[in-house]
Amino acid sequence: MPFTIDAWKGQVKESMPASMYELAVAPPSGGSELIRVRTESVSAPGIAFLSVDNYPYAGTGIALNIPYRYNPQEVNMIHTVDEDGELYKVFRDWGNKIVDLDGGQKYAAYYLEDYAVQMSLTMFKRNATDMAKMVIFKEAFPMSVEPIQLGWGQHDEIARLSVSYRFTSFEVI
Repeated sequence: MPFTIDAWKGQVKESMPASMYELAVAPPSGGSELIRVRTESVSAPGIAFLSVDNYPYAGTGIALNIPYRYNPQEVNMIHTVDEDGELYKVFRDWGNKIVDLDGGQKYAAYYLEDYAVQMSLTMFKRNATDMAKMVIFKEAFPMSVEPIQLGWGQHDEIARLSVSYRFTSFEVI
């Protein structure tokens, strides 16, 4: 059956909004308590492969690019910081579980199982209460936490924390 715009419009009831997300994570610091973080902006995970490039099929002829392994892509999220700035401290403490930020340990890097956690990103429908989809990130951890922009002239603005996460795999439910 050929594709038609009218048929597609009939199947699509309503589109998912690009602005209603919440991250649920239990960082290894602070007692591993589950926290829910309002997430203003997200780059949802993509799918990329490592590949053997220009492989000559049967020794001659067309050269193929053959995927052989999944390559997880880093995801970026911008979180709204709470009034007390606790979220900023949570990520600093989490970073200290990844690599010794204070410089007091002889061996500064820790094992993946000491700092990687499962976290979930909930995507809400337009009514802001019903879940559209959930992305589960496995063995996730922050790869970078960007500086927070602060200033006296920004008295009506909300502080935002930009975090890039790495993970070993993800699923969409």
